[in-house]
Amino acid sequence: MMESYLEMKSVDVKPTELEEWFKDVTRQQAEAALLAENKEGSFVVRKSRAGGAKNPYSFTLLHNQTIFNFHIRKRVSDGRFATGLYTEGEKSFASVKEMVDFYKYNTLVVGDETNRVRLSAPPFSL
Repeated sequence: MMESYLEMKSVDVKPTELEEWFKDVTRQQAEAALLAENKEGSFVVRKSRAGGAKNPYSFTLLHNQTIFNFHIRKRVSDGRFATGLYTEGEKSFASVKEMVDFYKYNTLVVGDETNRVRLSAPPFSL
């Protein structure tokens, strides 16, 4: 009997919480670790303490020696992930990992349009 394509294909998708850049820390702990390491583009994805199901995670990110915190939003319309507040034509992703991978090679706007950063790595101290 011939196996279907889906049965033959091995899909290895880790939950967000098992990724190396996910840390089970508070906002304050994430900020302190990023500031101590002081590496441009270093970041942590953490559970959002107040975001609920619509904003399950948050980014804590270091750019130009400034900490930025923003929600990772799960869109109700299609279950895809996006950053911050909704904007027309926004970039969305099937998973948080896909988002992180994308922004390691493409710039992410933080604050205003002139502040752009690529994600590097989580701090070693966490």
